[in-house]
Amino acid sequence: MNARSMPPVLLLAFLVAGCPGPVMRDLEPALQSYQAGAQADVRSWYLRAVVSEQRGELEDAEHAWVWVVRLDGREPWAHLGRGAFLERQGRWDEALDAYRAAIVILPNHAEAELGIGRVLVGRGFDAEALPHLQAAAAGDDPDALQLLGRLLVRLGDLEEATAVYEEWFARPVTRADEHLDRARLAVSLDRHGEAVDDLVAALQAGGAAPVTGELLVDAARRSCRVGTAWRWAYGDRVADRGDPYWRRIALAIGRSARDVEMVEAALRTGEGLEPEVLMPRVDLLTSTGRYDEALAAIREARAIRPEDLGLLVSEGRVLRAAGQSRQALALWEEIPLEHAHGPTAFRERATLLLELGEPNAALEVADAGMVAHPESPRLGAVRAEALQDLGQIDAAEEKMHALPEWPEAERWRQVARLRRERGDLAGAAEALQRGAELGHAPSVRDLARVHQQVGDLERALGAWHHLVAIDPGDASAWVAIAQLSSTERTEALQRALEADSCQVDALLLRAGEISGCVAVPWAERAVDAAPLVPEVLEALGAAYHACGVDLRHRGDLAGMASQVEGLRQVERTWWVLGEEGTAQQVAAKRRALQH
Repeated sequence: MNARSMPPVLLLAFLVAGCPGPVMRDLEPALQSYQAGAQADVRSWYLRAVVSEQRGELEDAEHAWVWVVRLDGREPWAHLGRGAFLERQGRWDEALDAYRAAIVILPNHAEAELGIGRVLVGRGFDAEALPHLQAAAAGDDPDALQLLGRLLVRLGDLEEATAVYEEWFARPVTRADEHLDRARLAVSLDRHGEAVDDLVAALQAGGAAPVTGELLVDAARRSCRVGTAWRWAYGDRVADRGDPYWRRIALAIGRSARDVEMVEAALRTGEGLEPEVLMPRVDLLTSTGRYDEALAAIREARAIRPEDLGLLVSEGRVLRAAGQSRQALALWEEIPLEHAHGPTAFRERATLLLELGEPNAALEVADAGMVAHPESPRLGAVRAEALQDLGQIDAAEEKMHALPEWPEAERWRQVARLRRERGDLAGAAEALQRGAELGHAPSVRDLARVHQQVGDLERALGAWHHLVAIDPGDASAWVAIAQLSSTERTEALQRALEADSCQVDALLLRAGEISGCVAVPWAERAVDAAPLVPEVLEALGAAYHACGVDLRHRGDLAGMASQVEGLRQVERTWWVLGEEGTAQQVAAKRRALQH
């Protein structure tokens, strides 16, 4: 269809959406043709308004809209088009008048009602906008449904907002922007699981990855559906791995899923020297023992950014991890104390000297650092450790208590750390108790763990109860209570899952305390929350086997198992799937992935 035969409503759609380049090329000759004809032809003025706005010739576009209304002002579309133009220019009052003129001609016109509601919302008149958006939404306009739902959430009418969402959810949606808008409303209603489906659909339909991907990561974490996001990012989008947007999404999802291979793929694509890529890649290479590759990446960056002394700090850390301690020390010595990275370099040097059994040298470095940076609590903590290693126990604790930047409870916690390092668990518990009495949650958590370490389970349970009294939303504390108290197990697990419905340990405990097919949904939920943790896959395999599920039909589970086999952070794990009696066979040595 060429521009000469386009109905006005289609041209209006182009105007509202913004004409893309190819459409503009079609309109240019049509515009010239119209302009050569009668000035009374409304289509000529309409095209002139469209093209002029796209060119940035706003005065000419406004002039054309005046003629459109003058020639065809008895039709609502003319006022709607002029209103949309004025709204885009931020001329709210004039846009409102134009939309209202369309309503006068055709009462309850959905597009006009939406325009009025949109302008009123933009100006902060939420209550006044509500009836107009409700009228617009009656016509099933997705933009109206989205705006109405968000407005109802903001007004606190969650029941009506949910009804709008469910009405929208029942309709077939195909466009990426509709999926994205519907997902945003789902998120605002805490329906994160449904949001995940829409966000994946939006991405599959070519939606804007930067926004959609970040929403997907957050919704997946909140709804225990990391596995769903992982399967999309790892499997379905292989062709897009050179896209920097995919890299950001994949990096976040890969970390949530604890998938080293996927994280590495995300970090390997694109510009390798971007700061947001370089350091995570270096950390990954270091954690997997690939020190030469990590050093090569940092040194390549240093050649380009020799003034960045933070790269020297990072290179020293890799050398230290590789066992090249003296080289690391020499590198850190190149960083002057007065530099922004100076305190960090001095702290790294002092800590490494302590590890090398040289407390005097460590104390000398820490003292030098404290002269220039007396406010640095971390340098002060290293200094205290050096004093302790030299046998000056009282002086060490005195220095730890004197650290200026840490509150009293945190200082007691650091004293407890010193005592634990020298094997004084009773003294550590005493120090942590002082912090616990101040309501310091980290001290209470450490106290519970010390009590468990020495086998005093009654006191450990009391400390965990103290922690949930401070923070009832601490799911891991509720899990600890469930593990220590059989009488409180059921209630504690319920409280843990109320605090965090994706708490993997709670899900596994819940699956483990029931039998048969009833355990399967709990294990499946745990796998979707943490799809690549060996123990979680083991629990799912056990649940399927007990339920009589044939694992040969679960290709997704087999795929996840193969991913686990390739992960470098865990000792080799073997899964045997689909063989009678061997659905759950894991090598004796296994451990969960590091967070």
